[in-house]
Amino acid sequence: MGTTVLWCLVSFLLAGLCVLTSCSKSKDSPLAPSPSNIFAPYWYPAWHPSGRAIVFEHDPLVRRYQDAQGKWVYVYSDSLAGESIVNIDGSGQRRLLPYSLKEPEWDSTGTTLAYQIGGTIATMAGSDTGLVTPSAKQITSGARSSMAPTWRSDGQALAYTVFGPTSESGIYLCPSSGGDGLRVGDPSWRQPDWSPTSDSLVFVFSDATRRGIAVADTAGRGNRVVWAYPEADAYYPRWSPDGSRIAFVGRRSAAEGRIKLWTVNADGTGARPLTSTGTLDFFSWGPDGKEIAYVRYDYSDTSLANGTIWVVNVLSGVARQITYNTPSN
Repeated sequence: MGTTVLWCLVSFLLAGLCVLTSCSKSKDSPLAPSPSNIFAPYWYPAWHPSGRAIVFEHDPLVRRYQDAQGKWVYVYSDSLAGESIVNIDGSGQRRLLPYSLKEPEWDSTGTTLAYQIGGTIATMAGSDTGLVTPSAKQITSGARSSMAPTWRSDGQALAYTVFGPTSESGIYLCPSSGGDGLRVGDPSWRQPDWSPTSDSLVFVFSDATRRGIAVADTAGRGNRVVWAYPEADAYYPRWSPDGSRIAFVGRRSAAEGRIKLWTVNADGTGARPLTSTGTLDFFSWGPDGKEIAYVRYDYSDTSLANGTIWVVNVLSGVARQITYNTPSN
C-alpha cells in the first residue's frame, strides 16, 4: 500500500491512457463521422483553501479546424496533458504533473490533496503553489473500484464511493491513514460529501420512484431527501463551507435539456440553477462560500469557451472565465 505500489500503478495506468487517448481524441486527421462537440480540455477543479489557486486536469486543445463537411475537428496534445494549477485571477497557469489526479479535493488545511487514480483513493501533499509527488500515498487497497473522495473536516478520515456488485457498492468511510473502508447506508448511495460539522453526509440516491440528493448521519441513518424528482439527474453534491447550502449538478428531467450547476438550502428549500450553460459534474466551492469553480460544458457548443473553468457568484449568478482554449486553426 506504499508509494512504490502506487507509482507502479500510475505507470501502468499512464501507459494504458496513452493508448486510449491516442485512439480516441488526439487525431491529426478528420474524424469520421466528426460530431459537433468538444472533449472538455479542463476538468476536476479543486479550489485551494487559501483561496489563491485552483488545481485541475488539463488536456490542451492545440488545434481545431473544419473538415470537408464543415464539422469541427479537435486535436489534443496528450504529451502536454496532466495536472495543472492556475491563480484565481487566471494568471500563472502551468502544469504540475504529467498525469491527472481524478476527482481531487483538498483537506481543510490545504496541505493534502485526496484524489482517485485507477479506481483507488490516494493522497499527496501540496499547497497553492504545487504538489509534492514523493509524498503520494495509496489509501484504499484497490480491491474495489473506489472514487470521489471527500475529507472529514479534521482531516482524519475520508468518505468515498465504491462501484461494483450490489454486495459491495455504496458509500465507504476509512481513516486517512489508509485501510479497509466501512460501508454506510444503502448500496445505491454514491458521491458523498461530509458536512462542515462532520456529523452528516450529503449524497446522490435513487429508489423506486425518485433520484436526487439526500442527507443522513455518518452511520447512514435518519436520511432525508433534500431535492429529488422521478426523472431527475443529480451528481456530486457538495456542502457550502458554512453548511447552509448544498451545490450539485443536475436537472429535474431530460426535458430541461442542459445539466446545470444548482444550489439548494440545506433544509431543501430554495433550489435554483446557478448557471444557464451546461456544467460538468465535478466543481469546487471557494473557501469563503461566495463562489463556485466549475467547468462550463455543452455537448453541442463549438465555441472556445466550452470545456473551460469558470467561477460563478452564488448570490448574483454572475460568472467569469478563468482558463482558456487557445488552439491554432
